[in-house]
Amino acid sequence: MTHKKGEPLSEQQTNQVQESMVRIDLLAFFQANPHTVDTVDGLARRLHRLPDEIRPALDFLSRIGVLQKANYGRLDLFWLNKGEMINSFFNE
Repeated sequence: MTHKKGEPLSEQQTNQVQESMVRIDLLAFFQANPHTVDTVDGLARRLHRLPDEIRPALDFLSRIGVLQKANYGRLDLFWLNKGEMINSFFNE
């Protein structure tokens, strides 16, 4: 789906842009705070966003290996994966 200049974005395009912005916010946060381990609610508070906004981004970033995710009871904890792939994102 392409976007022509002057036309409004579709709902799908708007959602994709929003999701990308949330991912960027999370990456910037974890780059500045690489030792943070936190829950969805905690990260939402830190980023001034709703938990429902950041959960899909956290799940995506953990699926591709940028973040680690562990379940402790009812809580999902997220932290920065310290692997080489992550360093390459931040050092290029």
